[in-house]
Amino acid sequence: MPQKNDVQNLSDAALRNEKGNKLDESGEYEEALKEYAEAIGADPNNALYYCNKATMLINLENYEEALKEYDKAIALEPNNDSYYFGKGIVLNSLGEFDESIKEYNKAIELNGDNPGYYNAKGVALSNLENYEESIKEYDKAIKLNPEISQSYFNKADALIYLKEYESALENVNKAVELDSSNIEYHKLKEYILKDLMGEYEEALKENDAMTELDPKNPWNSYDRGNIFAGMGRFEEALKEYDKALELDPDIAELYNMKGIILSLTDKFEESIENFDKALELDPENQNYRNNKDGASNDLKNSKKRIVKSVVGGAIFFENN
Repeated sequence: MPQKNDVQNLSDAALRNEKGNKLDESGEYEEALKEYAEAIGADPNNALYYCNKATMLINLENYEEALKEYDKAIALEPNNDSYYFGKGIVLNSLGEFDESIKEYNKAIELNGDNPGYYNAKGVALSNLENYEESIKEYDKAIKLNPEISQSYFNKADALIYLKEYESALENVNKAVELDSSNIEYHKLKEYILKDLMGEYEEALKENDAMTELDPKNPWNSYDRGNIFAGMGRFEEALKEYDKALELDPDIAELYNMKGIILSLTDKFEESIENFDKALELDPENQNYRNNKDGASNDLKNSKKRIVKSVVGGAIFFENN
């Protein structure tokens, strides 16, 4: 028969755990961690408390300690699939992808009906650049629950590495259809359309959606400027970069891109000014320095040069 002190300890542990849960919900992870530790002190045989403590340690990016807590939870409840899944998440965060897959497999052995486990395994396989196998795992997740948008997004990302752009677009479209409020889905779709398929008009539509979701994000205007640049609409590109700079004047890449566009239109003095601003913010960036040197040479030599292409934020010239 339980002793009075034992009952009191169990009650105290449950209260501490509940308090930890509330602190977790409000984002007070350090305080929640303390409560879970107190819960464990009052009831060291409850695996859930170790799991909750591990979750807080993950939130605080203390992965090594989180791993220890999951091991304690597993020792107490070796048939709980969620603990192996949690341990796999930690190992994946530590870059131990093969080991994380082993833990996901254990979770799947205990519960093969959770699509999240296949999704996580797919991510680990993608991290190992085993994209064909990762896609198989995403497909298993989709078969179990075709309404989870993340599965399609992950699959689209893997398909990009296999250069299957049409299929990637199809899958990210499905992700957007299921969750149109997720800006990351729109970003990936914009990237596929703009950088991989050259569908600039369609990419602009995705940029519109991104801007509507996050109107104060300067990178949306940066992306839009790059789309206009790809279309040869340089004045519109410059306006977008200026919009982005109004939101955040400390982004070096915006000045670099302005410099590139101004070089493309033979405005070398303005171009150099912008490369200088980029270098003030990022003085070690050799790409910016090379771009400035190219514009300076044009200005000094007064030679007409033909811009061949813009690749990855660098200018490539050909002398007449």
